[in-house]
Amino acid sequence: MPQNRPRSHILSWADDCATAEYIDKHLGFETHKTRAEQFELKTKREKDIFNDQRIMYEHSINDHRYKYAKNNNYKNKKNDVKIVATTNLDIGQQIKTLCGRTAVIRPEDIHEGINDFSIMRSSKNGRDMIFLGPAAYINHDCSPNTNWAHLGESLWCAKTTKLITTGQEITADYGNNFFGDGNEYLESMDEGNVPEDVAIAGAVKSPVQQDTEDTEDSIDTEDTEDTEDSDTDTDLRSMDDFYIIFLYYSRE
Repeated sequence: MPQNRPRSHILSWADDCATAEYIDKHLGFETHKTRAEQFELKTKREKDIFNDQRIMYEHSINDHRYKYAKNNNYKNKKNDVKIVATTNLDIGQQIKTLCGRTAVIRPEDIHEGINDFSIMRSSKNGRDMIFLGPAAYINHDCSPNTNWAHLGESLWCAKTTKLITTGQEITADYGNNFFGDGNEYLESMDEGNVPEDVAIAGAVKSPVQQDTEDTEDSIDTEDTEDTEDSDTDTDLRSMDDFYIIFLYYSRE
């Protein structure tokens, strides 16, 4: 493995560990995993990314404004998760604990049906980005009640666009083609009638408006590469800079 380990690899393994420690333990079953190769944390960069992801989930699971719950909406998806409001959430409220981080991921590191559940493509430079964190558990809705607010370098959180009442699921818009062209399979998904071997893919520009804050995270340069192949997009300030590509594989 090269000295400068890709941020996507560090983030993926950190997310797998954090979801197992907090979300899986809370729900009693294993939730989505990237199945990233494990490695020994050696550099400050690696330790910081790993610890930041863990703290992100710790704050999220302890936020009493919402909860993680088993999602039984899709009959042919087991161990699916949804996020449900446990109090009324006013319009325009940033839910900063319901957040996620992006990192550039190389095409050869995207494994179909394994770690492709939350992949985006930058429309600025064509790079694929993996998006991981509590916000990756937010499910799609054609009429969502949140969009994305930028909190800092590679960090985004959900922001309410409607009044969300107690017991209502917190949702986002994955785009018009997440469930096939024009979301043609969405109704079948609800009824559990999509064949198990169907792979539904979409690549669409996010249609929602996003809000930004001009905040900057400190950048650790101890062991990072300052090249055109850098694995962060520090100039991105809106989810409109991405074409969102989410692959759904209906399987047991």
